Amino acid sequence: TSVTLSSPPSSSWEIPAGVKFAPLPMEADSAARGFVGYLASQQLADSLAKAKMEIAQAKPDPVTGDKPREMTKEEKDQMRQACDMIKNFDLGKALAGAWDQMKRELGNAVVESAKQGAMGKLRGLIKKPRIP
Repeated sequence: TSVTLSSPPSSSWEIPAGVKFAPLPMEADSAARGFVGYLASQQLADSLAKAKMEIAQAKPDPVTGDKPREMTKEEKDQMRQACDMIKNFDLGKALAGAWDQMKRELGNAVVESAKQGAMGKLRGLIKKPRIP
């Protein structure tokens, strides 16, 4: 056996035509937190579960050997829209949106917690009158 170590040609490291790099609309730490929040979201989990189910339905049946059914026109249109969405996906915008949503949810949780704490203190101050 022999091993040849070589590096890829320098042309493979060139930026393709039409590709522009732009800075993220937020700091890298904020972007990372937003991305982790999105990955941990129930919305993403539901979307992945639905996609797995659709893939399983599209596979041929190993027992009978049936071919997968042909996609309808509506399903083909949906697939085309999904492909267009992936082509035009803006990661920076998605991260910013996920981070904003996570901040809103945290803010709402803090407000709700403060309300519950205040109500608990008020309940402790107000006592039921004793009727002899």
